[in-house]
Amino acid sequence: MNLPAINTRVDVLLPNGVTYPSRIEDVADGVLQIAAPMGPRGTLSAREGDALELAWLQHNERVAAPARLTEKASDRPRYWGVQLIGGVQRNTRRGFVRGGGGEKIRVQRTDEPAAPVNGYVMDIGEVSLRARFLECDYRRSHQVEMAITLSDGVVRMAGQVLDVRYVFETEHFDVIVTYEPTEVDRRAIRSYVYRRMVEQRRRLR
Repeated sequence: MNLPAINTRVDVLLPNGVTYPSRIEDVADGVLQIAAPMGPRGTLSAREGDALELAWLQHNERVAAPARLTEKASDRPRYWGVQLIGGVQRNTRRGFVRGGGGEKIRVQRTDEPAAPVNGYVMDIGEVSLRARFLECDYRRSHQVEMAITLSDGVVRMAGQVLDVRYVFETEHFDVIVTYEPTEVDRRAIRSYVYRRMVEQRRRLR
């Protein structure tokens, strides 16, 4: 098994369903020592034996593997011992053209009562989008209803949360949602993305 090298940046999916950034600090006897992931309120809670998932870039391709937390060290800097327990698999999610950025989005859970959350789109495509929120309690597989403001109006779609990532640098949460739009909404998104791409190219000339 090809283990990620020291100083490789990794994403760590915790049992709470949120992905946090970290880094490989050392590798010894097949165990990866990673910097203890940090959330908005400090070091995150996890127990030895918890199932995790690590994702990283390998040969310019995103890959992921199941892992297990084997050790928690409270020394400074704090680190976790993590052991991969499964094969490394490709983890790419981009199957369609994506673009945009900055569009207003309002998201509300439909599987449980919850207040809507306002954010903005980082990028959008025909089957998924990535949106950024200051605060959210979304987790993988949550069902949501979205209202996305595009130039031609508001597109409303149901979707499912694929991933939630904490962005340490900005202290925001990036939420990736997948969906199956109607053909009308699919064309609206595709047209909007291509229009934005053309506008950006013109500005760069």
